[in-house]
Amino acid sequence: EFWNIIPVGNKIYFHSFMQILIWEDGHMVSLKLPSFSNSMFLIDEKIIIDLSDGLYAIENNILKPFITGSFFYHKQIRFLFRDENKKLIIGTASEGIFIYDGFSFTILNPEWNDYFIKNKVNRASRSANGDLVIGTILDGIIAFDKTGKMLYKLNTQNGLQNNTVLGIAIDKNQNIWQALDRGIDFITFRNKNSYTIHPVRHVGAVY
Repeated sequence: EFWNIIPVGNKIYFHSFMQILIWEDGHMVSLKLPSFSNSMFLIDEKIIIDLSDGLYAIENNILKPFITGSFFYHKQIRFLFRDENKKLIIGTASEGIFIYDGFSFTILNPEWNDYFIKNKVNRASRSANGDLVIGTILDGIIAFDKTGKMLYKLNTQNGLQNNTVLGIAIDKNQNIWQALDRGIDFITFRNKNSYTIHPVRHVGAVY
């Protein structure tokens, strides 16, 4: 089962739970993983994967430690970004969202951390102006600006066809596309202080 596909330069990386397949120059290379891996990310033009003891970069088809340590024990990493200050934003499935400054980990938004833990963070995307759009397993999406202020929250109560967000993408017009457990939703902010949801129903789980 392959859960992420990321192109970098002349390579394409295919992520599964126990190996990474790397396509280059017409050939496929298999990189076996020493432990289960939930996610794969692109940071600083490097492919980063999560393993049981931390984050590892793939360089020349070899795993090298990126950030490791006890912080990562029993945590599932769901998303990873650089913020405008080059710090890492680390989203975990059920422990909350953290910032890593190169030395220590701190909670990103303490006021909302219990919400993140309760509703299970799954995916996230950043807009061109730095807004963080977070997809959850139990409560749709929630968005914050760079200061941590909550901008909006969308779930089945106000228009989404399903609360389980399996993927998020923001296009060049800042529209939000959501891959849900029951299809695809599209959100646009064309009019001030309003949004429109265009559901595509009966598609099934979209990854």
